[in-house]
Amino acid sequence: MADFVVKSKVQALVKELNMRLSGDALGVVDDRVQSAVKKAAKRAQANGRKTIQPQDF
Repeated sequence: MADFVVKSKVQALVKELNMRLSGDALGVVDDRVQSAVKKAAKRAQANGRKTIQPQDF
């Protein structure tokens, strides 16, 4: 699995929310980012573009 999210940034956000993050939760966040980008890319391609735009998410 590739790392798409910066662990320290996610942990900082979680800390701001006065929460804690389990060790395996970061993997799920990473998977969700990867999935969202792949879906956005498919939508952009379906619309004849090679550039992912905000509306693709």
